[in-house]
Amino acid sequence: MMQTFSLTSAAYRLRYLSQVKTPKSSHKEDIPLDWKVALSTFVMIFLAELGDKTQLALFSFAAKTKASISVLVGGAAALFVTTALAVAFGDVITRYVPSGVMKWMAGCAFIAFGIWTLFSKQ
Repeated sequence: MMQTFSLTSAAYRLRYLSQVKTPKSSHKEDIPLDWKVALSTFVMIFLAELGDKTQLALFSFAAKTKASISVLVGGAAALFVTTALAVAFGDVITRYVPSGVMKWMAGCAFIAFGIWTLFSKQ
């Protein structure tokens, strides 16, 4: 089931990436918060992470330690930092690689991970 979910997750992410429009303004300061993008990002990540290894690890750790609030704070901080790194990396790399190429690279990477998961021996 986890392999199927990974491939499904990759397909949803590829679909999302193909629909993302880049802003016409080249000045980041002029771009207001786009709530449609924020909401679609939330929904995509929320659905993709349901049943993910990270969620299962947090579930297990909270049950084991009986310190739910501490696990929540630690997990949220870790997810925040990894998300911030991904966004920062994405922002920097788009200065050098066209967004169309990035969409294809990201989509192919997610599909490759899904296929690798399906055929891994574990």
